[in-house]
Amino acid sequence: TDTGSPEPTDTAQPSDPTFDAFVQVCTTLTGFDGDTDPAFVDGYFVALAASRRFIDTDEWLPRVGGEAFERAFADPQDAARAQGAWDAWLSRRRLELEPERLLDRPDEVFVSPLFDEWTDEDREDVRRQGDGSEEAEQAADALRTGCLWASGFMTCLEDFPDDWPEPDAADPDDEAEGYRAMLQLIECLTVSPQDDAYRQFV
Repeated sequence: TDTGSPEPTDTAQPSDPTFDAFVQVCTTLTGFDGDTDPAFVDGYFVALAASRRFIDTDEWLPRVGGEAFERAFADPQDAARAQGAWDAWLSRRRLELEPERLLDRPDEVFVSPLFDEWTDEDREDVRRQGDGSEEAEQAADALRTGCLWASGFMTCLEDFPDDWPEPDAADPDDEAEGYRAMLQLIECLTVSPQDDAYRQFV
């Protein structure tokens, strides 16, 4: 959804043809009321790539693109190119998270999440444009590093809950505890520093 937000001051992802095509599809969809900020979609794709099974395009595309995708890319050839661009970026994320390589090289980092960098000035600009409205305040609060990416990741988990079964809360197993801890680290990025839940987490 277009909140009238300024452009982020920086992007963590270097430009290349695959990335540029991915961003172009996201940008086009945003003009059709799609919740498709590149950082949000990248978070969603990383969750898809980290899933316990291969989730096919026919399953995730309607959830990410929705009706906006059909309207923005009504021409079949345009739709095929757009889907191909997103598939290519998701394929890269899946390659980066290939389990055997992660297990063989546990001290290396292969994924660089697409985190937008926002400043206090960016947030103030949004507040001023909204004349102090609650919607503007919420939009400004969302301009936090990692927030959109983490929101995309968590949305994917909500869309495919069977592929992300949460361990029982009372399970003391190390793997269960690791799952909860990693999920909390991502979810924390979506919580405002002013929120009591954030203070409790810290």
